[in-house]
Amino acid sequence: MTIALGIMHVPRAIPTLSDTLKSLTASGYSGEVYVYPDGNDHDRCPADLLRFTSGRVGLVKHYFRVLRDLLDNTTADIVMVHADDFRYLTGWADLLPRLLTDEVAYVQTYVPKGLAERHGWGRGVHRFSGGWSTSWGGGYAYTRAIAKAMLTDPIITGYEGKRHLDHIVPEWAAKRGHVQLFPVPSLTAHIGMTSTIGNLHTVHENPAGW
Repeated sequence: MTIALGIMHVPRAIPTLSDTLKSLTASGYSGEVYVYPDGNDHDRCPADLLRFTSGRVGLVKHYFRVLRDLLDNTTADIVMVHADDFRYLTGWADLLPRLLTDEVAYVQTYVPKGLAERHGWGRGVHRFSGGWSTSWGGGYAYTRAIAKAMLTDPIITGYEGKRHLDHIVPEWAAKRGHVQLFPVPSLTAHIGMTSTIGNLHTVHENPAGW
């Protein structure tokens, strides 16, 4: 199965995009990758990876328009959107085709330590069916069919929030009866001091199992 990854780029006090791309290469990832600035700040984006979107719209709207662009402009079997401050576990992407069966909404590639501790998750791949505010993190990997279905679903199209991406996506999965998968160790880690929306990362946001 082929993979396409969109990386959302936002300005940071300490830039992380270059380290993210180096880690992606070092992990053995061989799929497509594109960088999408939210707005016009793209000086640090490699020109050959750059994809433009129109205007700055904030996390939730930008996430969904990046996902839509991956569906419209690639033929990848698996699509996902990540922040620009990730470190990748070696071989992380090789797991996705084996895990993304028809019943699965997504594989969450970033599983925070605090989330794993809350649910008592040790090493392994954990099935979950919780909705709003039962998980957090993100880095969701979807099959093309699931991503298309989600983007046209009223739960998603009717969501007006500017935050809580990692609540509305699980809410959609739970309401539609799809399985959610959480690998431990986490397949990715955040390397930025803050999240994409500016929240300060704490020990609870360390990657589970690292």
